[in-house]
Amino acid sequence: MAGTTSVRRVINEEVMLNKKGYTLGLMLGEGSYAAVYSCQLSNNRGKCAIKIINRKKAPKDFLEKFLPREIKILSKVQHRNIVKCFEIFDTGTKVYMVLELAGHGDMLEYIKLRRSLTEEKARAFFRQMVDGIAYLHSLNAVHRDLKCENILLDASNTIKISDFGFARYMEPKDLSKTYCGSAAYAAPEILKGNMYNGKAYDVWSLGIILYIMVCGTMPFDDSNIKRMIKDQMDQRLCFTKRKELTLLFKDIVLAILQPSAERRLKVNDILNHPWMQDGCNFKQTPPSSQAGTSRSSNASSNRRSPPAHPPTPTPATSNLVESNRVSGNNNATTRSTPPLREDRSTESTSRFTQNLTRRSKKIEPGASAVASASQDSIHSPMPSRTTDVGRNTPRDGHRERARQGNTATRQTRNAP
Repeated sequence: MAGTTSVRRVINEEVMLNKKGYTLGLMLGEGSYAAVYSCQLSNNRGKCAIKIINRKKAPKDFLEKFLPREIKILSKVQHRNIVKCFEIFDTGTKVYMVLELAGHGDMLEYIKLRRSLTEEKARAFFRQMVDGIAYLHSLNAVHRDLKCENILLDASNTIKISDFGFARYMEPKDLSKTYCGSAAYAAPEILKGNMYNGKAYDVWSLGIILYIMVCGTMPFDDSNIKRMIKDQMDQRLCFTKRKELTLLFKDIVLAILQPSAERRLKVNDILNHPWMQDGCNFKQTPPSSQAGTSRSSNASSNRRSPPAHPPTPTPATSNLVESNRVSGNNNATTRSTPPLREDRSTESTSRFTQNLTRRSKKIEPGASAVASASQDSIHSPMPSRTTDVGRNTPRDGHRERARQGNTATRQTRNAP
């Protein structure tokens, strides 16, 4: 009898969707209280994705706080680099989100197939990501879960930022205390359990994505969170030795992955950085013989030929780029090169390398931990109320993931 009732519900749901012009296709992902399907539009108008959330199974805090935020933001945003939401309707027992279908997989899959991207290719993708986030920030909205898995590609390889489950509106001076995102992409202020600026958090995550695209590895080892925080605060980054990288690339990465949220680049600063400009010479590379310089090396041994367009010192990057020195002759100007900040540790590069075949770890809840990816607990000064959330790996390359509450991967959510 129960099976018959279930079949009736499915039939009724399909009839209702057909009346609205949608024909359900393959299931792309399923969780404990949501599922995502491919969907055919009537009159062969193309395909989309439809996310169906079961209100009866969804956690209370998700329904009362996170879902309304997601709906509010998705209903408003209109940008070519953000997944479009065509329609949202609520039947009382279920919420239906009709979304743009990005059918060419996500950025993690794209990188894995190629091991890493050239700086030029990475810049083309990164510009689109930053454009999308700059637009979001202009609305005083923040994403708070940026990672390679949430960066989708459509048929023309256009970037589509997805998964707004942790997105919210924040005034410029607002601070959040919600622990959310994935440990590997989390800024140090998040991992330390501090109140944080959501826009600065998004910028940090963008920096992690940029590093992964070009280097093909994770910049920090998230198997030990305490060690990871120390490495983040010390900016202990190992840039890959497998290929030569421009000083401008290293400069923008270090300026974005600035441990101080106040000194970290803003999205507009990123767009104006010399590495992001069309005139950037990606063939201008430093000698590979100096790739292994340790943190203890003196400044004179860290000199390299200046890049074609040396970074302009700004408040956000003044610690990375020395100011220009003008000689006594007004006609002779000598530019000093940025001090090297890469390969600060004498340890092997593999010490910092993470296997990109695995999906990123979620920030785990716990009585005394902000993230349990480490065996060492990190004390959280704020009480947490948690909701287990995970995502299956959907088929057909679509990554508008269904939320689920019974997997080992979890995200911590606090108010607000």
